[in-house]
Amino acid sequence: SYLARALAIKPDASAADFGVSEEVMEIACGDIMGMAGKAQYAPGGRTEAMDEMFDPAGTDKSKNLCVIFGILEDKIGDSGFFGSEAMVGDACVAANVKLMLELQADCLEKFPKLAALVKTFDENEGVKKHAAHFPYPYFKRKSDE
Repeated sequence: SYLARALAIKPDASAADFGVSEEVMEIACGDIMGMAGKAQYAPGGRTEAMDEMFDPAGTDKSKNLCVIFGILEDKIGDSGFFGSEAMVGDACVAANVKLMLELQADCLEKFPKLAALVKTFDENEGVKKHAAHFPYPYFKRKSDE
């Protein structure tokens, strides 16, 4: 992202690593968070929208996380990251997918590389310290009764 370059985060990263980081950051912030936000505030009810979002048989990229997770899974390379090393986009994906795991713990069963990426960041001491400041999850899985 612009901030990563402006703040000299990974300033020597290759153009390929920077490019894929930008791409997956857009998937994480645009697709995943957009989908979760729509489900959170769905006019027909949160529970039904979340069920559709987590449906493993879903095929609609605009409404189904399994489709998005499959795209991300295919982009993770031998390094365990989307590029040759960890970049801002990897962290962004890991953070946003972690939010989805809080809603449905088994949502990564078919995506082992994505699960490993999330685990890598989740076990980072700096991430743990930062995460400790969030008292409750933003998203809810079920409609308010």
